[in-house]
Amino acid sequence: MFDNEVLKKLLDSRNLRQAVFARMAKIPRNSLCRYLSGDVQPKADKIKAIADALGVSMEFLMKKPPQPPKLKLCFCPNCGVNLEGVSDLKNEKAEKPIQYTGYLRFAFGNILDVLREVNG
Repeated sequence: MFDNEVLKKLLDSRNLRQAVFARMAKIPRNSLCRYLSGDVQPKADKIKAIADALGVSMEFLMKKPPQPPKLKLCFCPNCGVNLEGVSDLKNEKAEKPIQYTGYLRFAFGNILDVLREVNG
């Protein structure tokens, strides 16, 4: 999808007036106004003409799809143990110290060894 805000910023940054740019891109001025307002999505040939006139790629003028939020790693990549709250181990003055009541063993050894490594 064409990003009219990118086009507006490019025209502003280059001090190009709409009438001048429309002639540069060889597109009707009223079409350019509708593209800038977001009322109309230009077809591929018009996007190419705009991109060529500005010296940018067609992809640069397209809206980027929203990126999924980055998830916080909450599991040990080695064993899959839930490590949510383990960051408190690094804070020596944590108000509530984490208590581990179980003694777990995995193929790589004792989970307490892993927690000691995280703790530093």
